[in-house]
Amino acid sequence: MKNISKDLLVADNSGATVNFTPMGISYNSEIVKEKNLPVPTSWNDLAKPELKGNITMTDVASNFGRSATIMMAYANGGSEKNMEPGFEKLTTIAGYMPTFAKSAAQLQQNLQNKTSAYTTWTMARSLTQKAAGLPIEFVFPQEGANLVPTIASLVKNAKHPEAAKAFIDFLLTDEVQTMYATKLFYNPSTAVALPDEVAKALEFDRSKVVVFDYEVISKETAAWLDRFNREIAPNTGK
Repeated sequence: MKNISKDLLVADNSGATVNFTPMGISYNSEIVKEKNLPVPTSWNDLAKPELKGNITMTDVASNFGRSATIMMAYANGGSEKNMEPGFEKLTTIAGYMPTFAKSAAQLQQNLQNKTSAYTTWTMARSLTQKAAGLPIEFVFPQEGANLVPTIASLVKNAKHPEAAKAFIDFLLTDEVQTMYATKLFYNPSTAVALPDEVAKALEFDRSKVVVFDYEVISKETAAWLDRFNREIAPNTGK
């Protein structure tokens, strides 16, 4: 764990971040070009009228939709402690879509079959689709974004704690850290040398990472989902 970047440390050392990827906006460049749609640079671009009929998102029950809503709050003077600006933008976006997607697979399908041009998810997913031949581009918005880490934790009262520790150490070896980047497009959590093209593809402005207060998120998510179901969902597609 001593090799993990300090900004990726987990509270109370309750786990080890083995890789991570930033949230952001992905778009199908072919659709954007064909329809002369805007290339997004900001979270607020998701609420532009031009995106009506061209965007797909998950609701706040999913990390993708929840993170995007929190970041839209940040982009307009709010935060996870003041979600009003985020819900205001989400209300607008809800009117642009026939329905909210239920899974990442549905987001992917919408981009693939060109029923949508834009979505909010991670850079790793975007780069995976691009490597598979889809014209998907990723944008790290100008206001910044949160990270989505993969964390390995030792389970309390594990029957084989030493084996578990050895496995976590294995995930942090240079070999596996490099594979996360070259095979799955997740940023490694340790300083490993990557092929130039992979390192370039995984670049983003780390100074603009927004660190969420997960204690607040854990406490408020149920209320956010209730509000979504009462105020946002009924206006979807209207």
